[in-house]
Amino acid sequence: MSENLSVEAELGYRNFRFSKFKGLDISGPRVSGSIIGKFPVKGSISTLSLMGNGVFSARIWEVKPYLGAGLGRARHSGKFDKQTIEIGDESVEYPGASANKVVFAY
Repeated sequence: MSENLSVEAELGYRNFRFSKFKGLDISGPRVSGSIIGKFPVKGSISTLSLMGNGVFSARIWEVKPYLGAGLGRARHSGKFDKQTIEIGDESVEYPGASANKVVFAY
């Protein structure tokens, strides 16, 4: 490679677990409306990515700025856990759900 150009591979993983939403609109067979405040919902969202990056750098006086760009793929996963939620005197059972999607990343 050139003295000013380098390449790298990057593997990344991000995960976020949650236990409540703040403000939510819901609807179901027995309950519908808006909730103001905190709403208990458990689950997680994660992203696994693989990128190929190029970095160009140049020396300007005593400063060495750089510019980078990358392309790759990312897999996003989301999951809501099975749970029972009580709203007032009503009880709503949520069976849980999950979804995955692989997308172009840059």
